[in-house]
Amino acid sequence: MRSHAIDLHAANTNREMRISFNEMPAPGRQRRLQGRVMLVPDVDLTKFKTRAVIDWLDIRFKTLRNTQPKWVLKAVDKAIGKRCFTQPLDGKAGHEFRMRFQEPDMAVVQKAIDAIRADMGIDGEVEVHEMEVSLDFIPVVPDDAQRMLLVGVLTRHFLPGRDIISSKKDWPRFTWGEGDTCTGGMFLKIKNRPGRLSLLFTDHDRKPFSDATVYFGAKGAVSSWRVMDKVIDRQNKSKRSWIDLPPDRRRVRIEVTLLASELRKRDIVTFEDLKRFKFTTLQKSCFRFMLPTFADTSTMDAGRRKAVKDTREAERRKRFMAAGVVGLKAMDDAWADSRAVQRKDMRAVFRRNEKTLKTERVAYGPMQTLVAYEKLNDRVAMALRKLTERVKKQSV
Repeated sequence: MRSHAIDLHAANTNREMRISFNEMPAPGRQRRLQGRVMLVPDVDLTKFKTRAVIDWLDIRFKTLRNTQPKWVLKAVDKAIGKRCFTQPLDGKAGHEFRMRFQEPDMAVVQKAIDAIRADMGIDGEVEVHEMEVSLDFIPVVPDDAQRMLLVGVLTRHFLPGRDIISSKKDWPRFTWGEGDTCTGGMFLKIKNRPGRLSLLFTDHDRKPFSDATVYFGAKGAVSSWRVMDKVIDRQNKSKRSWIDLPPDRRRVRIEVTLLASELRKRDIVTFEDLKRFKFTTLQKSCFRFMLPTFADTSTMDAGRRKAVKDTREAERRKRFMAAGVVGLKAMDDAWADSRAVQRKDMRAVFRRNEKTLKTERVAYGPMQTLVAYEKLNDRVAMALRKLTERVKKQSV
């Protein structure tokens, strides 16, 4: 089988690296995968430890008596020994507040809630308002090159669990510095090409830099993701301050931010609901990784049909190399829409001539020609299962 490679450039260090992908026969007996090969990245996942964490948690509550944030902060500080960002939701003083806990321990959050309830009372349940869950891939042996390689792999094989193509604001993009000039889209809508048909073309596809942060979903959307090489912590852009992580704490991270509406879909309304939540249920919608497949034309006879197929598959590979399975799926969806219109017009012509257009089996389902990246998904499942166990243990 053949292999394919893509060269990546680091914007901040001018470091060059290469990701290789090996062709392997597509698994299973499904008709949609017959005669196809999948591209598997040449990366050793055993060189990384995988851990899932709650990066931050926002709760909302209503106090029984009117108060100011400083008194809420004082009660929490006294109980847990640290301050948490607290925002009043009904003016400088009032009854409703939002509080954020960084890397929360459920027992510590409960202790803070109990302190507020004892001091000023809480009316009703404490609600979970927003949450960010992260998957960290930590090198067993610190290695900058292996981390950058894995960032490229995660970026290309991650498939969000919701539609991020219909709205251009959701489209994948990447940043590598400060300001608008350091932001780029992985594929662009092309002028003078109508609607989603522009997604068929790879004219303006751009590969993310190996040290870039890659975004999926619009900022402030119900769910959004980031993939990054995490080498700094506690960054404050307004003060231009941060903490450089030591080599043994540097890691690759993919994180999902879930707003209240998305949490409600998963039956997380109150803090008590969160304690009982099975984080493994997030895998399909938030941490799913897929492998692309391509038609194996090596056994086709030389001719026009093979030439057309080779050209199309080369364009599909080019899209995957730049924009991953997200971009490839957008391309295939656009192709399916275009083909459906063409076949509708052809049926009309055939009917007028009293003929029947032969039905052709095409993979138009939600996964189309993608297959699960089992080795990576298994690691994700284990990390989410261990997070569920930690939260349950902290909640006893």
